[in-house]
Amino acid sequence: LGGDAVSEVVSAVTWTADTPEDAIKPGEFDEFNISLGPLPSDVDTLTFKALQTYANGEVVRWIEAARTDDAEPERPAPVLMLTAPTELDAIPTQQETPAVTKSDLDDARTLGTVGIVVGALGLLTGITAVVAARRPRS
Repeated sequence: LGGDAVSEVVSAVTWTADTPEDAIKPGEFDEFNISLGPLPSDVDTLTFKALQTYANGEVVRWIEAARTDDAEPERPAPVLMLTAPTELDAIPTQQETPAVTKSDLDDARTLGTVGIVVGALGLLTGITAVVAARRPRS
């Protein structure tokens, strides 16, 4: 970032269940999210070869490339399709916040003062009612 040259790349990512209860059972699947970038602009797809290791040590290799005859391989490698960004894909780098004007501050002070005055009048009315209720009637 900031114009620094990239000198390291990630070549492997490993997800491991924390406990046996968290492990993916036979017939189940899960999604694994990863954030990456920047992505190359000179290719249409990225292929990620995946090795799935079961608790018993069995390894399933999801590394087969897509075939040209449209038949799906038995254990295809995950493929990420790259497309050109659209206007909707743009992530704002800085959220715009409206500028606060002197008029806004004056309005806020006025409303605050009115609130305090109304609250004080309500308090005085309540105190007057309590005092009047406690006075003995003659």
